[in-house]
Amino acid sequence: MDLLSRLLHLYPVEVALDHVCKLGAPWALENPPTNYGVAPYHIVTSGSVWLYTSGFEPLHLHCGDVIVFPTGAAHTLKADPDSLPSLVRVETGSALPVAVNDEVGAQSEILCGYFHFEPGIAGPLFSSLPSLMVVREAGGKDMQVMQSLIAILGCEQRATGQGSEVILSQLASALFAIILRAWMSQAQTQPSMLALLSDPRLVRGLYAMLEDPARQWSVEELANTCHLSRATFARHFVKVAGMTPGDMLVRIRMAKAAHWLSRDTRSVAIIAEIVGYQSEAAFSRAFSRFHGKSPGSFRRENGR
Repeated sequence: MDLLSRLLHLYPVEVALDHVCKLGAPWALENPPTNYGVAPYHIVTSGSVWLYTSGFEPLHLHCGDVIVFPTGAAHTLKADPDSLPSLVRVETGSALPVAVNDEVGAQSEILCGYFHFEPGIAGPLFSSLPSLMVVREAGGKDMQVMQSLIAILGCEQRATGQGSEVILSQLASALFAIILRAWMSQAQTQPSMLALLSDPRLVRGLYAMLEDPARQWSVEELANTCHLSRATFARHFVKVAGMTPGDMLVRIRMAKAAHWLSRDTRSVAIIAEIVGYQSEAAFSRAFSRFHGKSPGSFRRENGR
């Protein structure tokens, strides 16, 4: 399994397609902020859209462009800079609700949804992302795959056949992985776990920790996997990841522990051993410091 796949497995994200907008200019849609753990996204499937959000210059988006708000920031979508809100109604009957208006200007179509993540588990992944992610359509293998998925999503949302809701959900989950991969190829990531994926000097160290988080890794051992001196590895790791190798190992262990606690019935003692702790007490202290609650409380609140 490649590293991005491992990270997405380690930090699970649920994807929902909420509705589709089919609007004629002029129009404007105001989107309020969402709670932490809910990241809105919009995919322009035809026409063009203007985006306004605090801290950024207005962005003109075109067919195939994708925007994601990992921190749930408030934002406004418009047909053009001068558009004002118009009456919009929601029609049902297809796989997704459709927001429409009666204006006859230039037509735009937008798929809208949310990425839902459990802050205690996937929080470290989303903290690696900026408040606004923009993936432009132009060029590249990822863009071709994303265009194909967007086209299928558009066709499926217009369908009324059995299984459409499940198909849309699965396609949207695949789209998140592709959006993240495409964004990483286009943007300069801030110091984070994701930044390590793009650094050929350090990526083997991250892979080693993901592959065997229970091992008591020393900085020297991790440096050896990257064919670097201990000092060089430690210095570059902190610069790229924004944390020490030891802190990164704790994050990986705590994410894996949260995953097992929420999805498995094995005892806390066994899970502690799986993620590298020699005693349940030491694990419980570390887990409580990181997640703000005991393993037992976390399991009761998040168990499936």
